[in-house]
Parts: sequence; C-alpha cells; structure tokens
Amino acid sequence: MFKLFKLIYLLLLLNFVHRSIEYSFREASTLREIELALNENRITLDELLAESSDNEEDNEISQIDPLFSQFDTSVYKIFHREPDYLWNAQQMIEYRGFKFEAHQVVTEDCYILTMHRIVNPNDNNKNKPPVLLQHGLIDSSTGWLFNTIGGDINDEDDRNLGFALAKRGYDVWLGNYRGNKYSKNHTTFSIKDPQFWKFTFDNHALQDLPAQIAHVQAVSDYDQIAYIGYSQGSLTMFELLAFKPEVSKAIKPYIALAPVAFLGAMPSPLKYLTRSDRLMRLLLYKNSEFLPNSQFSRIFSAVACKAFPGLICKNFLYLISGFSDSQLNSTRMPVYFNHFPAGTSLANIIHFGLNVKSKKAQMLDYMTRAQNLECYNNPNPLQIPFENINHEHMYLINAENDLLSDPKDVELLKQTLTVKFESKTVELKKFGHVDFILSVENDYYVNDYLFKILEDKTPAQTVDSSQRLRLKEFTEETCSVPNRETRCHLDIPKTLKNVY
Repeated sequence: MFKLFKLIYLLLLLNFVHRSIEYSFREASTLREIELALNENRITLDELLAESSDNEEDNEISQIDPLFSQFDTSVYKIFHREPDYLWNAQQMIEYRGFKFEAHQVVTEDCYILTMHRIVNPNDNNKNKPPVLLQHGLIDSSTGWLFNTIGGDINDEDDRNLGFALAKRGYDVWLGNYRGNKYSKNHTTFSIKDPQFWKFTFDNHALQDLPAQIAHVQAVSDYDQIAYIGYSQGSLTMFELLAFKPEVSKAIKPYIALAPVAFLGAMPSPLKYLTRSDRLMRLLLYKNSEFLPNSQFSRIFSAVACKAFPGLICKNFLYLISGFSDSQLNSTRMPVYFNHFPAGTSLANIIHFGLNVKSKKAQMLDYMTRAQNLECYNNPNPLQIPFENINHEHMYLINAENDLLSDPKDVELLKQTLTVKFESKTVELKKFGHVDFILSVENDYYVNDYLFKILEDKTPAQTVDSSQRLRLKEFTEETCSVPNRETRCHLDIPKTLKNVY
C-alpha cells in the first residue's frame, strides 16, 4: 500500500511540474533556461531565433499550426527534422498528395467535433465507399497518418492506414472524439469550464459516434459506411451497437483492432493506480482535462524522445502496449510523442480504471449509491449488454502481447457475443497494442487483412428501405445544452432516443 501511495504521489507531482513548466514557457525569459541543454549543438537560442526570423521557409513552418510557437520550430530544427513532427493532420495529408477537408459535426449535447477527410484528387472521392477510422484513448486523427513518412499517393507504403485506404479508392474519414486537440469546442462551454470535461467513453459511444456516422452518411450519400475502431474506438462501437442494435444497418463492416470491452485481466502496471477508492472518487468529480497536447508535451517529446528514447518514451509505450520494441521505429519517437497524447477528460480515464477494478463492462460508476440511483435509477451502474449486438459483418483482430486488450478479456468478449463474427490473432507473438498503428510491419500483419475484408464487405450506397437507417444530424440550433445542475454525465433515455 505504501508503494501505491508513493506512485500516486509521484504522478501528482509530475502533473504539478508539468503544469508549472507549461505556464512558465509562456514567458520569453524562460527560454534562457533551455540554453544549457543546447550547448552541445553550438548554437544559442538567440542565434537560432534570429535565424528563424530571417528564414522565410522556417516562418512558413511556424505558421503550419497555431498550436506551434516559434520555439517549437526552433526545437524541431535542432532535435528532429522530419516534417511530420510539426505538421497537423492537414499538412500531413496534403504533403502526401491528397486533398484535405475539415468538417464540423455537432453532437446531441452541443459539442462541436472536427472530422478530417482524405480526398483522392484523381476522383475527388465521388461515389467512393466511405470508411470511418476512429482513434484510441488520448489519441486523435493523426494516429492513422504518422507511422511513417511514406503513404504518398504514388508510393507503395501501406503502413499509414488512412493513406493506404485513400489510395485504394475509399472515401476516408478520420474521427476525433470530444476533448482531444481537434475537438475542443462547444456551443456554450469553453475548455476552461469544468462542465466541458464532464464526459467519458459513454458519451463518445452514444453521442459523438452517432453524430459522426450521421455526417458521413449525409455527405457521402451512402446508406452504409465501413467502420474501423482501434482500442477505445472499438469499445465505443461495441457500446453503441449494444444499446442501439439497429445501428448495425448503417455499418458494413465493423472491424475492431485491439478490441476493448472487458478490462479485468489487463496485466499492464497501470492497473495498480486503481487500488485506492478514495483517490478514484476524488479524481472522478474533478472534471478536468487529462494529458492535453500542450507546448510542454511537444518540447518534452522533441528533447526526451531524441536524447533518451529507451529510458523515457519506449518505457511509456511498454506500459500500454507490451514489453517488446521489435516493431517500433525508434527514430520516429519524437514524431509519435509530439502528437500523442492528444488529450481527454480525467473522468474518462477514471471510467476505464473503475472497469479494470470491477472486471465488468459497464457505464460510469459514480461510486455512490445515491448518485447511481439518480443517474441510472439503480444503485449500480448499467452493464453494457454486448449480447444485444446483432451485427452480421464484425471482425475482431487482437494480439498476444497486448497489455490493454488482453487475450483473456478478448476471449470473454467473444463468449459474451451471441452473433457470428470472424476473429484473427496477429501471428507475431511480440506484436503489442500500439503496433496496430505504429508497427514497422503493420501493413503485413494487419492492413493487408483489412483490405481483403473491405473488398469482400464493401458498404452499399443504397439498401432496401426496410434495411435503411440514416442517423440523426444535429445543428447548433437543434442540439440541447446539458443541465449544469445535474451530476450525471448524460441523460440516457433522451440520448438513446436521439440516435436516429
């Protein structure tokens, strides 16, 4: 128990230091404190910044994304020179020769999400089958784009799934759930308002995901769309299909990468953070952001991942992926960690932790009988009824060395499902959780299999009226702002009614 509290104290201390340093970086004088770390490069920050101000190309780089400051550009020049380090989703997509579109999507409860669309300039995606890719926990749309510098419209690199699908003639859509760096808008709440951060993956599943599916259907004019969900992206589709089985009509096929549903067998050391009920309850009601994509995190990724890739960055991935780096490209570490983590809510993290501890797949446990009664009309949280899923085109792909999507938990999910499905375990025993999107060989072990599935189960543009389901779209005028007074993270009857 003493070791647990030491670990918790260390995490809280690191968070405090992170916030403090992040604030201090806003002051120009703080840049002087970084010069010692740059002496070996035989250049001072004054010289570097002066050079940047006179260099037209570097000024263009600094304008790529307003999130990146001139200092980010300076660190980039010293520690890493791959353009993906600085670029946002738009720049990554356009660099590979594709067109980029950003779409604003309003949820039932008035969050404004940003979806990214990859458009093939050869046909402008006209009448192409749509595929929605949904990221994992604390990730974003860029997770499907930055595994390698390749993926150009004319090359054969298929390790960035977003580009590989676009080259094959699919209309590729990249989702971004509320709270990550691309989806931090609301019609009423700002990100400084604790009310903004009162959400978990229940909201992703029952509010964000239906809104995104509805938008893709409307823009593409397809009755069916293909869906590929990674990690949390698979959990949210499982939950949506469990509570609203009719949504299956709109999805063909559903592919779950590193499928997450049950978490009780998770061997990752992260599970030890769930031992203290008191701490979990305290954090649950804090309503704040968790691991945002900030200036400090980007500078840290550039310096730490370049100087100490094994000590710091790889060890972080080991906690969530598996104890093997045979599939990771160490030279890309600064790129990975400059875009990841991309942020979520603290409540979402606690929700995962509570499900690890309870070994149940359930909606958010408010950890008090009274609060559960208020939100669920039951002293216990609602169980997610996976047995209700009736989807006929479902594929589960997992790995043996996955510390988050443990094979035992995946097997429990398979036993719970009552519908037929196909499953595959990656044959490489060292393949881990993040390898599904960051492996140097994920084209061979994963993506080639996905291409075959999509060829066999292509979404239909038009289906019989008896099988057609178009999900409901919302606007800033038709959405409903949540009541500040309630402590419930969503109004379940109302939300389920508004899916379509």
